[in-house]
Amino acid sequence: MFFFFPGPPRDVIAQPLNETAVKLTWDEPLDRNGPVLGYFVDFDELNEEDEFVWQKSNRQFSTLVTNFCSDITGMEVEFSTKEAILVNLNADTKYSARICAYNSKGDGVSSKAKTFRTPPLKPLPPKNFKIDVSQSENSEPIRLTLTASWDEPENMKNLAKTYILRYKLKEDENYEEIVVHNTTRLEIDGARAGRTYDFRIVALYNGQEGDEGANSITTPVAA
Repeated sequence: MFFFFPGPPRDVIAQPLNETAVKLTWDEPLDRNGPVLGYFVDFDELNEEDEFVWQKSNRQFSTLVTNFCSDITGMEVEFSTKEAILVNLNADTKYSARICAYNSKGDGVSSKAKTFRTPPLKPLPPKNFKIDVSQSENSEPIRLTLTASWDEPENMKNLAKTYILRYKLKEDENYEEIVVHNTTRLEIDGARAGRTYDFRIVALYNGQEGDEGANSITTPVAA
């Protein structure tokens, strides 16, 4: 039998770049049957039983001359000759992808399915992390209070409910740690006058600490 079409691409590798982007690479088919003009990437979301979630595969298309991308479900892809970057994926989600080469005669044989999972969502640093100092005028000696405040991380969208606030005197080695629930503000009484305090803040999501925000403050010297 005479075959006109390319064989299956080989050695498909999926490399997560972040929570919503994965890089696919592959080797060209052993049997090309003429010049390979480009590749298709068909990919689907899988549930935990490895069943397809979508009714129709998402097909992304590339030639060696011009790059195209499909917006079937808002997905995007960036191509080079033998790699594709899938973006706008869902975090902590399983996918299946197949690669297909094509030549002037048509589509070739698809590669074996490559299953991969995107990493879980990791919170970015909390935004607008500030430390303020206030003092009580009706106590002797004067009491200093440090107030830490922050906003939810950019990528959480009302998902972050727990934070870990760490603080210490600048010269100390170890941080004190406070777990904060359902608020983005915390007061710490009893700060020392004329001292510098270092603060760290992270959001907690699905048991995973996010990226850290940092700030510091020097309290006023007592009169």
